[in-house]
Amino acid sequence: MFSHILVPLDGTAESTVAVTQACAIAGLSGARVTLLRVYSGGTPTPETMEYLHKAALECGNASVETDVAVLSGDPTDVILEQLEARGADLVIMRTRGRAGLSRAVLGSVAEGIVKRSPSPVLLLPPQADAATLVRTILVPVDGSPGGALALGAARLLALKTGARLSLRQIVVPASTYFVHAAATQGALYIDPRWDEDAVSAARAYIDSLKEHVSADGVQCDGEVLVEDRVADAIVGSATEQRADLIVMSSVAHTGAARAILGSVTDAVVRTATRPVLVLRQDAA
Repeated sequence: MFSHILVPLDGTAESTVAVTQACAIAGLSGARVTLLRVYSGGTPTPETMEYLHKAALECGNASVETDVAVLSGDPTDVILEQLEARGADLVIMRTRGRAGLSRAVLGSVAEGIVKRSPSPVLLLPPQADAATLVRTILVPVDGSPGGALALGAARLLALKTGARLSLRQIVVPASTYFVHAAATQGALYIDPRWDEDAVSAARAYIDSLKEHVSADGVQCDGEVLVEDRVADAIVGSATEQRADLIVMSSVAHTGAARAILGSVTDAVVRTATRPVLVLRQDAA
């Protein structure tokens, strides 16, 4: 599943939840863990080193091989350099949000890592606890390569942990796509069969995925939802299903009547109460 987990820490108590998450996943996969503290200026204080060694002790108590690195430089660049140098195949980090913004703000470092990391990034929103057990994994799909990538990763996790997969395809009503055009061009005709056809196609796709995944011995269910607020639908489904983890791609299909996952991944991370595993389609 994973062999080496990199955990960037910023020295705050809030960021240590990433250590708890890393220990849990490392315990399942046998991965080793590197705790990384990056300084953009100055030198590490004795308190910082004590903080890192206490964090390493948490993993050590869980019988996880752990090491500590303290480096200086631009945090995003150093994290990515260490990811490559150490051959890490997963990054786990806490995110930060800003109140009052309509779109998610992960924090400049987390956002830079998600955009540039060749490895999956497991993000822990401020309101999310670590998933110490993985029993249910929610996977938004939309028929795109990005959605397929997320499902593939979730399937491997399910095979390793025995978790149940819960698939969701969000169909955006056709009227949502034409609302701006109608404001400038006047009333537009929207054939109700467009939504009916989209829902029928989505159900057929979900049923096909369930059949293939179940054939591998993974418990799987799926549902099609018609919603114009895609991120809210994903987060709401995760809450309803009591999902321990959301797995999704940062790039996805943008065609009519399909969920635009690429544009909502950051919104899901901002509002989710579960950890979110993000995979870059172009890094696959």
